[in-house]
Amino acid sequence: MSDSLNRFLRRALVLAGALAGLACPAMAAIPHVVIGDYHMLLLNADGSVTSWGRGDSGQLGRGQADRSNPAPAKIASLGNEVVALTAGGQLSAAVKRDGSVWVWGNVSDGLIGANTSGGQFRYEPVQVPGLSGIVSVLAATNGYSLYATDSNGQIWAWGYDSGYGNLGLGPGGPQQRGQPLPVAGATGIVQLAVTGTQMIGRRQDGSLIGWGSNSSRDNPLQAVTAATDPLGVTALKPVGLSFIDATATGNAAGLYYGIKNGQALAWGDTNSGMLTCGQESAQTAAQPYTIKNLSNLRQIAAGGGAALFVDGAGAVFACGQGERGLLGDGTTVSTKWDSVPANAKAGPVRVQGLPGPVSYVFTGAFAAAALMPDGTVYTWGRTDGGVLGNGVTTANGIVSTPTRIALNAGVDNSANPGNVGNPGGTNPGTGTPAPGTEPAFSTAQSGPLNNLTAKAGVTLPASHAGQPGAIFVALLLSDGRLLMLDGATVSFVPAMAALYTGALPVSAPVLDINGMDLSSLAGSQLYLGYGLGVNSLAALYEMLRAGRYSNVLNLR
Repeated sequence: MSDSLNRFLRRALVLAGALAGLACPAMAAIPHVVIGDYHMLLLNADGSVTSWGRGDSGQLGRGQADRSNPAPAKIASLGNEVVALTAGGQLSAAVKRDGSVWVWGNVSDGLIGANTSGGQFRYEPVQVPGLSGIVSVLAATNGYSLYATDSNGQIWAWGYDSGYGNLGLGPGGPQQRGQPLPVAGATGIVQLAVTGTQMIGRRQDGSLIGWGSNSSRDNPLQAVTAATDPLGVTALKPVGLSFIDATATGNAAGLYYGIKNGQALAWGDTNSGMLTCGQESAQTAAQPYTIKNLSNLRQIAAGGGAALFVDGAGAVFACGQGERGLLGDGTTVSTKWDSVPANAKAGPVRVQGLPGPVSYVFTGAFAAAALMPDGTVYTWGRTDGGVLGNGVTTANGIVSTPTRIALNAGVDNSANPGNVGNPGGTNPGTGTPAPGTEPAFSTAQSGPLNNLTAKAGVTLPASHAGQPGAIFVALLLSDGRLLMLDGATVSFVPAMAALYTGALPVSAPVLDINGMDLSSLAGSQLYLGYGLGVNSLAALYEMLRAGRYSNVLNLR
């Protein structure tokens, strides 16, 4: 194992300046923003959640008395236990450290986890019964259905099926399902992208599966005999993607995006100029095509009619419909496809007004946001309902360049918030190993960074030796980016390549370097950990929940 890690450090010397991998929530709750129709939620580094915007249906989660508010404030009832968030339409949901799922807002048609009719609202989070071991949750863009991923990569779905098969139920009329059930065949998923009626999952090897709507052959990666038939859970044409996302307007199946070798790919419904980067004029892109003038990408954020692209330097670019200000370039002019529309401009365009490189970007149907390395948040787009968090609630108002908002006094959301080593407090099962299951990490280093000698390893408790599991390493770079063992970039559905998978040894010496020059990685920290599980994904989440990881090397 030490030889593999030594090779990783050498590769890191080459990749550190070029890779800008999305942080994996392996060491703490990683701050990120999710956006509904007219509300936003922010997951803070301490596991708390801040909300703002319109909350007529309870989607702010702050109680009925404070259901709509343009001023950001904490959702007190969630405490500091949240690890993942989602929002869609007037619905919000969260995953806590214990693997439970909580929902609030418009929870009609079974979203609360029980068969209910329309007009069901919850103004504070309530737990969805029948789910455990969940690591992420994603709402359909219309807020009518929810999709949870467990630690084995199995997708669970519930809510409203509009007849397109989006719950994995197959052909049939509109129906609801109040009980979360696994979608047959949707297994091994590390990232999910959804619209209102169509879902695509990415597996660790970059292959894709899909189900839901295929109206107008919106999913050209799968040939079907009838364009109106729902897609079953079927393997799609593998394209080796490292990242996926999707955008749609209303209940449309939408346009999908992927990243492959730093290049942006797009496929699906391009009607109404939903991407408009100048490559496609046909209503449906029959095969994935490369978006020109974009390279070295690490993230794509897709919303209703627009998409944002982040490159390795943290610069943000945009394509799509500009009338809502989502392009962030100071105008409301859309980018064009081919020569249509005549008053449009060529894309992609550079988002203006950001103070420097971003950590991540996020977009919805009417608003967009950027999270900076220092933890500050910038928003732009429509002002309806106070969704931008700037105190403005004017209907149809536009802010066309990013503007910083005030939030979270006393909460540190910077890229390296300082609580990385103990994200979950002191209680077993929330980030700290239970008594008798603590691993013993060993580390020693000497010499300057340009001539470093170091050793590191871990000794497992006797009860864990011989059990199936995996050992993980990751390098936390000085700017807060997390470099994985295989150089992969991941979104908020974490995926991490294992250093070792199989029966766990009594001890594992993972690092042994002598006289290596690591000066270009100054400020970085090497983390080591292990988890129990029948595969690497299950072991990863068991490690995160149990807190069996440690910083074993400080390059300072």
